[in-house]
Amino acid sequence: MISTLFALTSCDSGPDSRDLLLGTYSYTMTGNYVMHFAGQNINVPLAAGGEMRISKDGSGSRVKITGDDDVSSKGVVDGNILKVDPESQSETKDGVYVLITAEYEPAQLVNNILNIKAKLTGTITGGGQAGTIEGSQLIVATKQ
Repeated sequence: MISTLFALTSCDSGPDSRDLLLGTYSYTMTGNYVMHFAGQNINVPLAAGGEMRISKDGSGSRVKITGDDDVSSKGVVDGNILKVDPESQSETKDGVYVLITAEYEPAQLVNNILNIKAKLTGTITGGGQAGTIEGSQLIVATKQ
């Protein structure tokens, strides 16, 4: 009986739930954000494209997303759903500090396509002024 119990507890737990989403994708990213700063509304269009890869990041359901144009994110896979972790990016140029945070909606793989939507928010400061940033982006990633 003990050997049977040992055999049951040492069985392989089955396929890795991340396997469906792993691989190489070609992507296009579109969107924009608006900086409300020093009495102006400055529109910044976003456009990029290239290749990205989703690979395992340790055990469990964690994945990493890497690719062209310094694409580097992490997330969690739940079946055919990708949940990308929120991320922030900052830059200082000519005494102006910009901080933008992206919060991603869960993306479902349908017909080998992931539509990854993000809400962009942030702040901008410099020269005694302060402002806000708001916008959105859409990444359409097609599995190759």
